[in-house]
Formats: sequence, C-alpha cells, structure tokens
Amino acid sequence: MTKIQPLLNLPVYTLTRFYIGRVVNVEIDRSNQQIVFYAVRPKWKLINLWQKNILISPRQVIKITSESMVVDENWSSLSSTPIKLVSESS
Repeated sequence: MTKIQPLLNLPVYTLTRFYIGRVVNVEIDRSNQQIVFYAVRPKWKLINLWQKNILISPRQVIKITSESMVVDENWSSLSSTPIKLVSESS
C-alpha cells in the first residue's frame, strides 16, 4: 500500500527552484496502487481565495526527497497532462 503521509505538506519547486506551493493531497488508483496526481496548494493568494489546487501528474515529477518535490520546468504547459485547478472540495 502506498503511504502518502510523508508527501503531505512537501514544498514543490521547479528545477530552477521556483516555488509553486505545497502538496495537500495525493490521489491514488486503488486498483493498481499508483499515484494518479498530486494536489498542490499554490502560493498565489488570488488562486487560494477560491480554494483551488493545482493537479500535477506523476510524469511531471522529477524527484521527491524528504525536503521537497521537484517538477518539470514546464509544469504548467505540458500538453499531454494539463494542469488543472480544482476546488478543494472536489
């Protein structure tokens, strides 16, 4: 079983250390125990006013350590796995 607790609240950066936000949830496909997406609460206050999260695909993740998650530099423009903003209640 995949344990998500160590992932929660991890800061998320790009390779050039641009801070995106923090991991607030991880969606797991129960049938194969694989991560479907990481929900990241963005640092931008305007987006947070509407309680929106950024969904990041595992294919966009370059590295995860105990200190942070690093994602592809083009995290917001990957056409095969578009970033979505979703309500926290979704």
